[in-house]
Amino acid sequence: MSTQVTHPTLDVLRAYARGQLSAPDTPAVEEHVAGCAECARILSEQPADAFQQLVRRAAADEPGGDPNRPTATYAPAPAADPERT
Repeated sequence: MSTQVTHPTLDVLRAYARGQLSAPDTPAVEEHVAGCAECARILSEQPADAFQQLVRRAAADEPGGDPNRPTATYAPAPAADPERT
């Protein structure tokens, strides 16, 4: 007896790649892609949108930066020094 796997559609994978997949749907797609080489390959072949390209370029410009890092890190600005204001 074989178990048939249901893969996310290409539209769902594209939305996931762009970060536009709804919050309730994201965990299931993440779990599926983690265990499915075919869907992981399709996902990796999706072109980056303009914002993603900027983030990847910025990451590559950082010392030790990885242009394939999926997200940029955000560090809040330090609090203003009350004695200098």
